[in-house]
Amino acid sequence: MLFIRLIFCLLELFVCAPIAFDGEFKKWGDGSEGAYLAPPLNGNHASFLELHGSSVMLAWFSGGEGQPGCGIAFSTLGSGRSGFTPGKLVSVRPHYSNQNPVLFSNPPDLHLFHTSQATGPGGGENTSVILHLISEDDGATWSPPTLFYSAPGAFLRAGVVKSGGGFLLPAYMSVEGTDYSFMLHRPPGGGGAGSNISAGWSPFPLNMTGDLIQPTIAQLSSSTLACYFRDEDAVAIYSSSSADQGKTWTLPSRTPLPNNNAGIAVRMLTSGSLLLVYNNHAGGDLPRAPLVLSVSHDQGVTWRCARVLQIHDSNSTWVGEYSYPSIIQDDEDNILVSYTYDRETIVVRRFTETWLDLGEGC
Repeated sequence: MLFIRLIFCLLELFVCAPIAFDGEFKKWGDGSEGAYLAPPLNGNHASFLELHGSSVMLAWFSGGEGQPGCGIAFSTLGSGRSGFTPGKLVSVRPHYSNQNPVLFSNPPDLHLFHTSQATGPGGGENTSVILHLISEDDGATWSPPTLFYSAPGAFLRAGVVKSGGGFLLPAYMSVEGTDYSFMLHRPPGGGGAGSNISAGWSPFPLNMTGDLIQPTIAQLSSSTLACYFRDEDAVAIYSSSSADQGKTWTLPSRTPLPNNNAGIAVRMLTSGSLLLVYNNHAGGDLPRAPLVLSVSHDQGVTWRCARVLQIHDSNSTWVGEYSYPSIIQDDEDNILVSYTYDRETIVVRRFTETWLDLGEGC
């Protein structure tokens, strides 16, 4: 990959300056800002952003997907909001690959859920279970991981949603021939508050068609939810809705947005607009690029592709992997999107909704 990049640079008659993986926000040419995280290990993917109070928290897995010792890395945006702290490993198992972290802020505690699959002979995604950790000091220290959900093949990707006084955690099964999505539900008062959040959860199915996985929820109103799915057939993003706080869901239907069998992220912004981040093409035989931003002003009925977040390497015309996005909006209404950068590190982009609205399309 480095050799190919060098060739592109020579063709364009400039020398590629090395990218600083230092976590510091710097101006990008399109008017946004971007930070390349300082990862603890090689092989970085599946980042997740969460707002904990006024602090931005970030988790991802580092060490190579499916590799023994692959662990969950954690970083925070510093008090000056100019950059992220170096990633540190907070959950590692020697003969397991820890992956797909999900952070959940339930003050005063910060929760971390992640998958863990066995490596070596007999290992793989079909052995994955979900573990749970708690931090009582804003991510400075963490409890030892405990078993949260034991069904083999269970995976996470999207965050917890508070609904009807309870909680919904979107999940999916990754077992050969039986991939499907479901919800983990914790009713009001189920297990208590704070550190007892790990108790009282139970699974319930979604109305499914095809290989639709990695459900991610946007809360449209106090009772109405929308759920968007990755399509393993690499055709389109699918959506489903619930009008009863997530108790029942409509049959998923195909949206006009393409999907290449890669992760997506959706967020309801403070303005009432929906923001969806995804790779803007169908088919699984193309790179996980470009990564684009689409906006809906009518709760997902129609979408406008507003901006390309990244298609080329920052130093050349190389098209790499820019995938598995996560979105938050901070207490100053800045929008932050994190995503995988060629499995080398995690990038966090920061911009305003005005910047998004001024986009001239994809």
